[in-house]
Amino acid sequence: MHSLESLFLGRISRSQFCLGVILIVGAPFLLEAILSALMKHPVFFTYPVLGLIILYLILVLTFLPILFGLCARRCHDIGIPGSSVLLLFFPFINFILALYLLLMPGQRRVNSYGPVPPRRIPLRTLLLNT
Repeated sequence: MHSLESLFLGRISRSQFCLGVILIVGAPFLLEAILSALMKHPVFFTYPVLGLIILYLILVLTFLPILFGLCARRCHDIGIPGSSVLLLFFPFINFILALYLLLMPGQRRVNSYGPVPPRRIPLRTLLLNT
């Protein structure tokens, strides 16, 4: 098993970043489909709100580190420190940073964060940096 730190190492390209974000943002829709099937279970009839809160909490705790890792590796590709992802916690600044990560081309040479990312990488490597 890889450490949480490995999520934040290396670089990814714009297209890889977009794919990763689409997958992470699409996960709640998948969860919603699963929830609609699970709502028939008696536990959800007794405590429906608690069940939803627990499932969404699990989702956030699972995917938030992956999303921040994608953003940090994209920052590395542009040549800025990965700690810049902390700006995502501030309203309006997070929107500007997200646009910057989506639109700014990466450096086409080796930088202090690693070599130029390959054009194609496996999905597991993209999301978990394995």
